[in-house]
Amino acid sequence: MRSPFHASLVAALARLPERPRAVGSELTCVDETPSTNDLAHAAAAAGCSDGAVFIADVQTAGRGRSGRTWLSGPGDCALVSVVLRAAMPATEIGHLTMLGACAVAAAVESAVGVACKLKWPNDVEVRGRKLAGVLVESSLVGERLDYAVLGIGVNLNLDTSTLPAIRDTATSVAVEIGRPVDRAAFVAELLLQLERRYDLLVRGLGRAIFEEWRDRLSTLGRRVRLVEPDGSEVELEAVDVSLDGALIGRRADGARYVALLGDVTLRPA
Repeated sequence: MRSPFHASLVAALARLPERPRAVGSELTCVDETPSTNDLAHAAAAAGCSDGAVFIADVQTAGRGRSGRTWLSGPGDCALVSVVLRAAMPATEIGHLTMLGACAVAAAVESAVGVACKLKWPNDVEVRGRKLAGVLVESSLVGERLDYAVLGIGVNLNLDTSTLPAIRDTATSVAVEIGRPVDRAAFVAELLLQLERRYDLLVRGLGRAIFEEWRDRLSTLGRRVRLVEPDGSEVELEAVDVSLDGALIGRRADGARYVALLGDVTLRPA
């Protein structure tokens, strides 16, 4: 059964100054699912179109980076997964993560006027608190992309004060502006921002997405503690990022250090 949110989203898309063409070519909205990424993978395997979008009101087993779980109650979050079939080598898949993070930041800024920064590699933050996360899962044929699922979770109406585990490290759009957010209007704006950046990517202008992502990073020029996927830790000065999204750092002994994945925590200046 189609979720009532579908009609609200279609109406919100119709109010946009420009309508996304590729992103949202197919819209699937459900009340509850374990994971919108799982819905997207199943549809991709069945041949859905490039830009097909999957949205849930409630997610019970959503996936975050490094195996974390992203849970959401009714109306708390924007939970969106998009199937992308851009012709690209596996080495450029990192641009999809950059695309997603930048689109979320731009959507928040356009919808409610709250400035966002990005924490390497894929967290969207406001005032140093996590607002959203992005996860890309891909299927390859040889060294080329068959399809990717771009999963996005944005805290919209989540009351972080009621959640002791995250109230000091996370925020929501509603917390930042002091009022509830129209979820359909926000998701429509998000799809538009995704469309604009995906269009750049398919036209071979991925460098522009990288430059926006780099400019939005709050991590560069800061002392950070990096925790690698294997649990090892290192303290670095975050010097730069590479085109594939790797963090380039300098250790206290001056040695260069490159990390493709990991969690960073900003250290006191």
